[in-house]
Amino acid sequence: MSKYIKKISMVITVVLVALVSLVACSAQITLLEGGDPTAVTKNNNSFIVTQGDYMYYTNGSVGYDAIVEADDNTYGNVVKGAIYRSKLDGTDAKVLVPQIAMDNNSKNSLNIFGEFLYFTSPSVTTSKDGDLQTTFTDFYRVDITGDNLEKITTLETDSMEYKFTNLGLYYIEGSDVFYVPYNDGIGKVKTVVEGVESSFLSTCETYNPADAVKASMNSAYTKSPEEIDGDPYNIMYALKSNGETAVLLDGKTSKTKYEIKHVESEGENTIVYYNKTITKNSVADPSALFATKFDKDLKVVTEKQMNIAAHDSATIRYNTFDDGAFVINGDDMYIPTISADGTEYDGKKISYKFNGDLTATEIFDIRVEGDSQFLYYFKTNGLYKQKMNPAGITNPSNKNDFGFIGTPTPVVKEYIKTDGVAPVLIGNNFYYINTNYLNYMYVVDISDIANKHSIIGLRTDDDIESYIKFVDEMEEDVRILHDALITEDLEDIKPFEKK
Repeated sequence: MSKYIKKISMVITVVLVALVSLVACSAQITLLEGGDPTAVTKNNNSFIVTQGDYMYYTNGSVGYDAIVEADDNTYGNVVKGAIYRSKLDGTDAKVLVPQIAMDNNSKNSLNIFGEFLYFTSPSVTTSKDGDLQTTFTDFYRVDITGDNLEKITTLETDSMEYKFTNLGLYYIEGSDVFYVPYNDGIGKVKTVVEGVESSFLSTCETYNPADAVKASMNSAYTKSPEEIDGDPYNIMYALKSNGETAVLLDGKTSKTKYEIKHVESEGENTIVYYNKTITKNSVADPSALFATKFDKDLKVVTEKQMNIAAHDSATIRYNTFDDGAFVINGDDMYIPTISADGTEYDGKKISYKFNGDLTATEIFDIRVEGDSQFLYYFKTNGLYKQKMNPAGITNPSNKNDFGFIGTPTPVVKEYIKTDGVAPVLIGNNFYYINTNYLNYMYVVDISDIANKHSIIGLRTDDDIESYIKFVDEMEEDVRILHDALITEDLEDIKPFEKK
């Protein structure tokens, strides 16, 4: 634990509200009241998470180049990039953790399980040569009041695959899986398994503390036995939230090898999508994509064949177990259709083709609006949506039939940051980092492109001055566009009170 945290813990008393003074920045950090650790958490693993009446978020985005010296990411010195809490409408913004929350993996971010919020932060330790090691990553948890900040562990990388659960942290280095428990000697690293062949660390996007025992937070991996007699096979295992493993599928008898493509939680059930290859007498059958639902005891509920194998580069975009999933490979996207009994691929699929150079990484969401389904995607830092034909491509010989209806519609035309921070859609509210306005978070109701965008969080004093100067110096036509887009009135911006 760092010396800063030790100082904090020494002055925190047992009263309900504690006031902590940090001499380093002459600031006062007040522990927050009103949070509800028993409330349902939504949108875990993103830069904005809701729990009860509040949302917790990173206050804008900074890069590693913003950390030039240790003070730039010392607890108490940080506003931009720190963790804030607001009411669900964005009002009453207050600092929760005055420290930068980020790493180089846009797939991961803030998580809340009950009374604790979990996050990562660039390390400010130094090497023997005195260089800052900001590409090392510190893992933390903190009470939702801002109290009891604890370092879980430090990893010597900024782009690892990891997963916070309610009981411990998983991370993968190479082909090895490790686990750090929170309450059984925090910081003690346990090697779970070495030499996995495929793996997938899932996300528990919605967490209800009342159903924590039932909630599925399982991930999965595959591994072959060290000694195999005859045809090859492997075993699929679950990674449970407590650091233990359990067999999901054993390919020994059927001589089956599994390759995990996706893992999803659905209530107390765990859904695994995987390629399956059976080898008999050294002859391998063509691989096929399967989906299996496991219950809370990790017993098979249903297995269904989805299609011929998803290519190694293909990604799975989960819908529901009953509705199936989108398989995205290159510029093709399809939904395998299932036989009437719900267990086998029927040889058909609903297909779509991307027009132009759209890739899976640019797809933001696929969602139903009214009676129609829309594909949302990013292009040139803008967000667009395209109506989907429920039947997909109906005339393959028509080179202009891509399975979509009409032309793309702009939702947010520009200035969306997509690298390092993944935008979030909660209902109709789209939260994103605005690259034109100093990389702070904005929100807009996307039900109407004319709706205005509002800042969420607080700017630094320097950024307030920069923003006012930037707007004041706009040409008249540009200023008109700004005022039509942004809700903020410059006259209402008040710099922070100087400490």
